[in-house]
Amino acid sequence: MNLFIDPNDTISFDTYVAVVDDKLYANADKEELLKEDKNIKEDQIVSFTFTFKKPSYKDNIEIMKRSGGVTSNGETIEFDASSVRYERFVSLLESWTLVNNKGELLPATKENVDMLHPTLAAVILTRMEEIIG
Repeated sequence: MNLFIDPNDTISFDTYVAVVDDKLYANADKEELLKEDKNIKEDQIVSFTFTFKKPSYKDNIEIMKRSGGVTSNGETIEFDASSVRYERFVSLLESWTLVNNKGELLPATKENVDMLHPTLAAVILTRMEEIIG
């Protein structure tokens, strides 16, 4: 077990997406996705890969600062988990294989993260946090 994070360490995982009757389904497990709706067929499922930097202790501190998700009035500390999770996503994202409607690879930028479908974003974040901790 390594006690230190190599600044070049990353984690990658696939997320599976299907659109049925204008409803987006997403899951980190392809078999679970197929169970979400009986109308999802295997040939409707598209896989995308996401790569994130493994955060060090310093990375986590910087993410908390940038998120504005932790505030204090001198007596209590308030924590906005959604802001911290969002900042973690955009700060640690290295690459993805998401494409636009023309099949062109989209850059993994904050602006494109902002445009993600909330269902897909939630699945990505949950899987990232399962792996990174």
